[in-house]
Amino acid sequence: MFGYVRPWKLELPTYELARYRSVYCRLCKTLGEQYGQLLRPAVTYELTFFMLFLGGLLDDERLDDGEAERCVLHPIKKHPIAARHPLYDLGADLSILLLGAKVKDDIADGDHRIRSALLSRLFKRPLKKAEARQVLSAQGTARILTELDAIESPGSSRTVESGAARKFAELLELYVDAAFEHLADNDLNLPESRVQAAARLLVGELGEWIYLLDALADLEADRERGEYNVWAEYGSRDVASAAAELKLTGLEASINRTAAILPWKRHAVLMRNIIQHGLSQMRSRVSAGEKPWLV
Repeated sequence: MFGYVRPWKLELPTYELARYRSVYCRLCKTLGEQYGQLLRPAVTYELTFFMLFLGGLLDDERLDDGEAERCVLHPIKKHPIAARHPLYDLGADLSILLLGAKVKDDIADGDHRIRSALLSRLFKRPLKKAEARQVLSAQGTARILTELDAIESPGSSRTVESGAARKFAELLELYVDAAFEHLADNDLNLPESRVQAAARLLVGELGEWIYLLDALADLEADRERGEYNVWAEYGSRDVASAAAELKLTGLEASINRTAAILPWKRHAVLMRNIIQHGLSQMRSRVSAGEKPWLV
């Protein structure tokens, strides 16, 4: 359920793409520092968006800073990396919680058994550390995913109205709440309450969008295995894609309206690119049958 929330590079100025990569690299480097170099692949496009999104709303000049550094993945030539900030510590923790949950889910579903078993052993200690650092988020993640499993159980309604997408949205809304609490604990100036509420709304709708698009990408595979999918009862792939297009474009429009009223301190161009171009391009490609890791 990762890899969908990306910038559309063809519509992005070079310097903005460099800014995006600097945030991605800082999150990746923080993961390595906090959880070990083997866990750096836990960085995702979705958590990178989360860092950009929250950082764009914070009145903190440190988020404008950066430095040229080498890293394990780029040992020869220095490249721009965003400055250290408490936001990235949180991003590293949430990355581990999310990927740990995915590994557990893959094991429960019987997906990629050998790989999942190896990842489970690799994640055991880092996951305990992340759960200890983000107690409420870890507890909330476990609760919400248990409730999602119940919705996705055999015999459940396999339509977009089942509530599964909304339940996944609750998980991302939980992370928004955790982020503002984490930042407050670090004595940072938070956006006013109405901005926090709008941020929660946007991220929640993005969570629905991610869940529904991921379900469309997995539709054929889920049908073959008899697994839960919200688009399974919409008949053919073409009918399911048409229904998905209608729902997803509505969510994109709502996300865009909310983003337009937010008081961005930075990253406005990147946010506009991802929301107005990245989401629609990814939707179109998945609807056409392409896989997210190939686009």
